[in-house]
Amino acid sequence: MGGLSSAVGLAISEVARQEGIVYIATIPKTIQMTTTKLHKHVFRTSSHTDFEGDAIAQIAKKLGKKTLCDIQLDYAYGHDLAAGIEKGLKRHAPQIKKVLDLRSKLGATDYNAQITQILGAGCEIVTSGLWGSHFVNFAQQAKPFGLFDKVTYISGGEIASHEIAGKMGKDYPDNVISNTYELWYDHTFPGHKKFQADLAKRSGKKETAMWPVLAYIGVKFIAAAAEKAGSMDADKLAAALEGMSIDTPVGPRTIDPKTHQADAGQFWGPMVKKDGVDYRVMNPVTYYPATLD
Repeated sequence: MGGLSSAVGLAISEVARQEGIVYIATIPKTIQMTTTKLHKHVFRTSSHTDFEGDAIAQIAKKLGKKTLCDIQLDYAYGHDLAAGIEKGLKRHAPQIKKVLDLRSKLGATDYNAQITQILGAGCEIVTSGLWGSHFVNFAQQAKPFGLFDKVTYISGGEIASHEIAGKMGKDYPDNVISNTYELWYDHTFPGHKKFQADLAKRSGKKETAMWPVLAYIGVKFIAAAAEKAGSMDADKLAAALEGMSIDTPVGPRTIDPKTHQADAGQFWGPMVKKDGVDYRVMNPVTYYPATLD
């Protein structure tokens, strides 16, 4: 169970295929894992790049703007998210024209060349999947150029999570709309308030992180599958996981028996300043279900 980057997730999945053991991907999002590289023993309880790209396209449509630049990391997640955004734009906003397509190396720290290209392209929206320190570095370098005053930045990669917003504090830029699986201050779904309170007690922090809920969901699926199968045998666990539904602190989850993909929706919204708080919060919070309508 686990994995972070999609490259790592695909590698773990291949080992699981060869060894005949169950792998539950709780974070990696490349669509390949549950399509072209699907196998009997791989399951995903996180979202995937087509769901994420579709949500980005829906948000872009609501902005009513006409031109878009896209910057992604140059590996499976970035390429597949870019493709997911393009599919979503065809469904929801075919009038939006992509004027620039950029790729940065995984682990890159210098984005000045890409920032200059974006500014020169004159686009109104920037879509992205720069996650973690990639976004932090990009934002710190782009702010002095006034990039975030000129565009609306719509990003996957969970940069709306408290891990990123809390770390960046007042350095978090304006005009960012992004996603997260969970927000410590939002109790949209029954059970979340208790989950968050328990997590806060265990971690010693009122403002808890997003990542624990993903591990929690993965463990819940394993436990439910083991109980249903009455065994930890890989083939029996895999059979039990197909079509399985569980309740989670962020809504019910069901694993599609054909694709082995859970219907993991996400929260999306603008990151805004709040009086008396030294970091950005999402407001309003909108839940986008895992659908491709």
